[in-house]
Amino acid sequence: MPRYDEVSMKLTTGGDDRLPIDAKTGANKYHCSPVYDVAHICRGSCTCNSPSKLGMEVATQTFQDLSSGSQTTESVFADVRDRLSRILGLPEGTGVFLTPSGTDAEYLPLCFVKALHGNDKRILSVVTCGEEVGSGTLEAAGGLFFSAVEPIPGFISSGTVKKADPLAGVADNVQTKHIVARSADGCVVDVAEEVQKVCADSQTEGLVCVYHSVHGSKTGITHPVPAAVTKSIKDCGGLVVLDACQGRIREEQLVGALNEGIVVLYTCSKFFRGPPFAGAVLTPAPLMKQLASSGFVPPASLQTFMAGSQVPSDLPNWASALHTTQNDGLALRWAAGLAEMEATLSIPQSQREQAIQEWRKAVVAEIAKYDNLQYFDKASDTDSIICITLMHPETGAPMNKAECAKVFLGMTLDVSDRFTEPLASQKCFIGQPVVITKEHSVLRIALGSDSLRHFMKSPSECVEQDSKVVEKMSFLAKGLSRL
Repeated sequence: MPRYDEVSMKLTTGGDDRLPIDAKTGANKYHCSPVYDVAHICRGSCTCNSPSKLGMEVATQTFQDLSSGSQTTESVFADVRDRLSRILGLPEGTGVFLTPSGTDAEYLPLCFVKALHGNDKRILSVVTCGEEVGSGTLEAAGGLFFSAVEPIPGFISSGTVKKADPLAGVADNVQTKHIVARSADGCVVDVAEEVQKVCADSQTEGLVCVYHSVHGSKTGITHPVPAAVTKSIKDCGGLVVLDACQGRIREEQLVGALNEGIVVLYTCSKFFRGPPFAGAVLTPAPLMKQLASSGFVPPASLQTFMAGSQVPSDLPNWASALHTTQNDGLALRWAAGLAEMEATLSIPQSQREQAIQEWRKAVVAEIAKYDNLQYFDKASDTDSIICITLMHPETGAPMNKAECAKVFLGMTLDVSDRFTEPLASQKCFIGQPVVITKEHSVLRIALGSDSLRHFMKSPSECVEQDSKVVEKMSFLAKGLSRL
């Protein structure tokens, strides 16, 4: 294993089983390492990031400040909440909860409903696009553990928890319903009608509904929240939750959702290139007032995910019930991601969107140069994510998930021992495979905040990097048997 410095190793703490570094590979389960390397080409912001140059610099400075005592973890989190509210233009009174990832964030809407209705109230947690959001989302949305690794160790005895075990006090009286993203032929499903039926049925049965929509799935799918559903759920005391964890939502859309009373899940560790992982639950002001007046005390089991410093200051009942142990790793990850957010969101939105569209057009043109790659056009809701079908070298059919996974891994490695092409040694980080149908999966090239700024400064240099990614993907797919 490479010898990483204290900052890099601290970045891998305070999270779940996706963060630890494998001693043999020096990387996490997504093949990313906790260091910035100028030689790497990073286009995997839809999955997992190694730190950007700016992010690593800020994380290092924050680590030094924490070590010297010039900052505390509590002050870093308070600063993150203030700056995040300012740069996103959040409505006054919006609550900002900080979580170890976008997946852990799913526990909080359940706690919100329990605060409003009591622990005995039955809850139906409806998740759309479940196969194209975080891998542990369905468990977390049901109040279950999605990992056996504690972000804040000490609450649970080591080895006593496994995935899908209930989180005491959170999972009580909760059931889940998954609405699929795609039909059997791979086409995106219009979920509106099924969502309306599920929510209506839940109300008839006396359940409170927590409806999870998504803005930017793994392949970029966006499911708008039907206005009729929002009204119906709110009228019955439920919650609408918007999963915007990819960070690929326009600022006015985010603010608009909050003004409609929708809880927004957000991260700085996808598009904004923060190290894995760092989440936030953006909570509408009226709901914050209800939470503050409810006197609700969160279940003790939530201590394994949150310290008191990670909740808004106007919820003292929450803060006093949670850990005093601080999550320094999360503080560093948020500091890194927030620096990327500020550098990117300072650019006018119209300029950013135009640049993303131009980048997408250029990369799609690169894909068209290779006969064994096909641009997958059934996933075009989000311009900064491009999906690619790889054709099997023997059958000519689309590769499945297992075959795409071999290419995905090969992209991150120096494979010059097996391939003679000049780019064989180039390490490229892309989005992991996503299943479209049983026989067909795609790989993804995703623009991140730093590569967007690079494109805006020097389009030809940036697209040259993308062309290398596409070229390596093509010859690895042709040489699948060597992977």
